[in-house]
Order: sequence, then structure tokens, then C-alpha cells
Amino acid sequence: MLLFSALLLGWLAFPVTAGKMDDLQAKLAKANGQKRIKILEQIYNLSVETEDLEYQLNCLNNLLAESRKQKNRVAEVNALCDRAVFFYNNDLNDSVLIAVRRDMERVKELLEEYKDTQQLRDALAKQLGNDLVR
Repeated sequence: MLLFSALLLGWLAFPVTAGKMDDLQAKLAKANGQKRIKILEQIYNLSVETEDLEYQLNCLNNLLAESRKQKNRVAEVNALCDRAVFFYNNDLNDSVLIAVRRDMERVKELLEEYKDTQQLRDALAKQLGNDLVR
């Protein structure tokens, strides 16, 4: 009986997820900027509820591409880290060895870029006599 209940709940949850996914896809067609990234994040999060690994990876890659297109460094780092976790959790060892190494190099570059930006901001604030420096 417990197994039947679990299967029934899973079966009933799929149409809800599919309906939400359709709504988000419709919103995505009209969205731009940061809102587009947020919708892609929601789509990826819903895709995780499915068992389709190819679809999940496709959603994640779409999010990553949009983050790069908009030059949104925070969203890009988050997507790269999510992709590393995806490869690891799904035992995709070739991807862990190849793609994750490349992705983490990119994360390192982005964090160094962020650090340089913060140092530049601090130097400008000091030069201007502003108290923005922590």
C-alpha cells in the first residue's frame, strides 16, 4: 500500500511540474535581462525533479549560456558549480575529470576578476576620501 501511494504521488506530481514548466517556458519567451536568468534557474530547478539527465543538463547549459551572454558573473559561477555537482552526483566520471576541471578554472578566473574589481573599488574609494572601504 505504501509503495502504491508513493507511485501515485509521483505520478500526480509530474503533471504539476509539467504545467509549471510550460508556464515558465511561456514567460521565458517574453523575458529579458536578469528576469530571464531567474526563469532559467527555475526551469533548471524543476528539471531536477525529472529523471531525464539529458534534459537536466540541457537546462543547466541554457542557464550557463544566458549567464555568459549577459556577462552575469554570479549566475555563471553558480551554474558552473551546479554543473560540477550534477556530473559528480550522476557518476559522469569523464565529465568530472574533463569538464569540471575546465569549469573550476573558469570559476577561479571569475573570482580573481571579482577580487581585482574589489581592490580597484577600494583604491578609488581611498583616493576619493570615501568611506566605502570596509
